[in-house]
Amino acid sequence: MAAIDAVLRATLKPGDEVIAVADLYGGAYRLLTKVMQPCRHYCHLYRSDRPAQVG
Repeated sequence: MAAIDAVLRATLKPGDEVIAVADLYGGAYRLLTKVMQPCRHYCHLYRSDRPAQVG
């Protein structure tokens, strides 16, 4: 979890967006949808069985 947090904070700038699958590990889901939002990092989740949703 700390590694995911460190990589995201080191690479994302305010206003950047992340695209991820909806069935993430619980801690990563919370990090992307709750913790990173106040930093103005936005996460878009899609179902891995519906790749046409991306794009």
